[in-house]
Amino acid sequence: MITIETWAYIRRLYHHDGVGVSAIARELRLDRKTVRRAIRTDNFLAAQEQPRSRSSKLYPFKLEIDRILEKAPHLSGVRILEKLRHRGYTGGKSILNEYLATLPQRQKEVFLRIETGPGEQAQCDWGKCGWLVIGETERQLSCFVMTLAYSRFMYVHFYLAETMEHFLDGHVRAFEAFGGIPQTIVYDNLKSVVLERHGKNILFNPVLMDFAGYYLFKPEPCRIKTPHLKG
Repeated sequence: MITIETWAYIRRLYHHDGVGVSAIARELRLDRKTVRRAIRTDNFLAAQEQPRSRSSKLYPFKLEIDRILEKAPHLSGVRILEKLRHRGYTGGKSILNEYLATLPQRQKEVFLRIETGPGEQAQCDWGKCGWLVIGETERQLSCFVMTLAYSRFMYVHFYLAETMEHFLDGHVRAFEAFGGIPQTIVYDNLKSVVLERHGKNILFNPVLMDFAGYYLFKPEPCRIKTPHLKG
């Protein structure tokens, strides 16, 4: 039996946000039948018929679940269900998954959405676009991409090499397309941007810094393994 908060959340996702049944079931770790039942139910309180009998099946095993998660906090719901079955649990997996989702040790890390004002930030990177045959030579095709964080306006230019010359040329072309220069440009840790990194100490590529000093923008490399910081 799901809680009224979960029921309301499911209906919001489905009716307001247009999220499909399977996607909702994956997010909340519920059976799709449970999700469909919540979607069909217009009045949660009136539809309650046997909440106690279902929840009572799980209640005696909550201490056991805590012990399991203490040893293996990231153990999947399927494996936890298997362990509980061996200990006599006869309830369903949906009520187990709902209970697991409420536990602090099972909560996913939450990040605030990064918002920037007009002209404050752009994000820049290279992309791989396959290969081109030129005469008898096969050359890798790359695309320089710069995206304005506020408007999501994207500039793309294709090159046959990812050299510093091409990298800076892409910047100039992007600035011309944007009609201005962003205050900050965020990069992944490209060699064209960062030569060395030791924690917070960054040795920037001097060619890029010279370029940034001329065009008056701030280069900002992302911290390693923190893609959420790019917004």
